[in-house]
Amino acid sequence: MKQFLLLNLQGIKKLQFREVLKVIIAVFAIQIVLVLLNISLYICLMPCMLIYLYKKNINDNFLFKEEYLPIFINFTIFLLILIANLFPHNNLVMLANIGYLTYYTIRISLELKKQRQPSLYSNSKNIISIFNYFSVFAIIVTAVHFVEMNYKRIFGFNIYVIFIGILAMCMVFGLLFLKTFKKEIREEETHTEDSGRLLLEAVKSKQPKYRSTSKNPLANQIILFFETSNLYLNPDFTLLDLTKELGCSRAELSDVLNREMMIGFYSITAMYRIEYAREMLVKKENYTIETLMVECGFQSKSTFNKYFKEYVGVRPSVYRKLNSNFENFKKSK
Repeated sequence: MKQFLLLNLQGIKKLQFREVLKVIIAVFAIQIVLVLLNISLYICLMPCMLIYLYKKNINDNFLFKEEYLPIFINFTIFLLILIANLFPHNNLVMLANIGYLTYYTIRISLELKKQRQPSLYSNSKNIISIFNYFSVFAIIVTAVHFVEMNYKRIFGFNIYVIFIGILAMCMVFGLLFLKTFKKEIREEETHTEDSGRLLLEAVKSKQPKYRSTSKNPLANQIILFFETSNLYLNPDFTLLDLTKELGCSRAELSDVLNREMMIGFYSITAMYRIEYAREMLVKKENYTIETLMVECGFQSKSTFNKYFKEYVGVRPSVYRKLNSNFENFKKSK
């Protein structure tokens, strides 16, 4: 499953690189205006954080998994640095800026090394590497300025002129790349459709239904019951209820399940409930996850999510989104 999840539709749609690049160019343009107006609002610190989140999502797929903690943590760090820069630039603020840029430069470099995607993302990887070099240059300039302010004048350059120059170069470079990005956009859209189809096939082919190798007639009866009856969807369905349906003793049923089929009563019941849930998630799009959970016989959402992810590979909400997003993507073509 993991190799398909790395190419997920949701992650690509939510964080397409061209959209990130447009935001970065806009931020740099606004920052140049703010510097010229002598307004101490350093939003230019945002792009390195955005690039890092983009690369982390490509590698770790946190958006697809609905794990939003990385976004919260990184935006909090950015806001704290942004607020700190509203005050006069003392040594502490300058060191914080150097630390911030160094942290994201290193993290982006590590994410670039981790990248496992094919050549589709080679262009975005190259431009991110170049932006990272600009960040290194900015760190060096800021560090030299810090030394000159506190110890000894070395070059005597105007920090703001160089600052505007770095921003302008990043803007021009980003615009040039965006202009030549059309071919990759077309490749990405084709790849997105193929990835979505492959992922759907991978998820749907992961059948939670139990396949027994036991030749015991009771084992076949158990499987036949779960595949032809819906009584197991009752939240109060127990091992005793199953013995009544099959006409056997509790000891005999437990022995066949545990010794010959190598599965417990609750596990096999959960398997078939999850298979039913998976079908209903697609058929009944107007149903909430909680409603389907109850209809499938689960009384706890955490238990439902746990079994669904264990047997299908993703959580119920993600599975539904995957189906919905892929269908919408095909319609928009």
